[in-house]
Amino acid sequence: MSIIASFPRWRAVTLALLSIAALATAPAVAATPAESDRDGSTPFRGLVELTELQRHTLEHLPWSGTPSAERVAQLRAAWKAMTVHDGETARTMVEADAKAGDANAEFLLAGVLLDELGPNEHYAEAEALLLKSANQGQPTAAYWLGRIRDVGMYNQPPDKAEAIYWYRMADALGHPEAPAQLCWLYDRGVGVQRDVQQALGYCRRAAERGSAWAMNRMGYMYSWGIALPRDQEKGFEWTMKAAVAGLPLAERNIAMRYLHGTGVQPDPVAAIEWLSRAADQGDAQAYLELGTIYRDGLTGTVDLPKAAMWFYQAAEKGNAAAQYEFGVALEAGRGVNKDDVRAYVYYSLAALQGYAKAEGALARLKASLKGDQLDRAAHMADAARSRRPNE
Repeated sequence: MSIIASFPRWRAVTLALLSIAALATAPAVAATPAESDRDGSTPFRGLVELTELQRHTLEHLPWSGTPSAERVAQLRAAWKAMTVHDGETARTMVEADAKAGDANAEFLLAGVLLDELGPNEHYAEAEALLLKSANQGQPTAAYWLGRIRDVGMYNQPPDKAEAIYWYRMADALGHPEAPAQLCWLYDRGVGVQRDVQQALGYCRRAAERGSAWAMNRMGYMYSWGIALPRDQEKGFEWTMKAAVAGLPLAERNIAMRYLHGTGVQPDPVAAIEWLSRAADQGDAQAYLELGTIYRDGLTGTVDLPKAAMWFYQAAEKGNAAAQYEFGVALEAGRGVNKDDVRAYVYYSLAALQGYAKAEGALARLKASLKGDQLDRAAHMADAARSRRPNE
């Protein structure tokens, strides 16, 4: 049965009106043709990723009602425990209040249940808590219901219409990430008629509420002139806000702006600093960019061992371009010992993901390897592929 049916009609009507009123304040802009997804970004996809993001936007996380400062501190402590998968601590902090009907505690307890092992077994209980919490006006409970229906998490069937319903409710309740999700859906025309004007309005509202993803998206829209006059300086400003908030994609984007002087004076040292920040958070593309900088000497000095090291780290995270580049380094002996067999392995991994350059390199190298080398390379490639089931 649709979870929308369980939501009180009066609240649905009220929140729908609030959403319409909020949309009315969105800036009027000219529509633009569909653009390619040059930044490759989407809002965060899962509940765990959501909590990782909101470590940076904790001050903007809205609560139901008007809890005291002391109560807010308690709720934030429970939230932080949940984000590091310390369910026992989080449960101890909120379970009694959740059973007493506290909306904020209910959604936090639902998060604990969903984060525990075997979440599918807990889903019915977690959903019941989220519905009770959302019915009392808890913004994140409504947002999570939207995420679950949007992606089809926990073996629930995806339902874009229902997801949009909950996102709009969460938006009307002040959630910072709900309008970011709506921005993405309207920008792509997923589940709704594509409308870049509405997308911009949602994106701006999310950014003003503290959504790092939306800040980065505003920078992207200014930079490419999407629904806004093209303005590289404003693009830089918004992207920097997202980078300061700790979003790895924004940190990488700022780095590339410094590297190429886009909207700011070129500064290769600052570029490496921001790429290093993104790399510290495990951003594989940042590893790749660092490898490229050191390989090509974009800071004034070529450092092939460093380049190979960064390519290797990105390759191990499954980045196809990096797998190819590390294969090139191995085949040529650039910054690492020459090893055609290992080069074959990394070319194979990249080719498996459809990376065209790797496919050509693999065919060329295969023709040059001798029988025993080729057998060993093929065996190692099969073993490597079996360790990477998601590639």
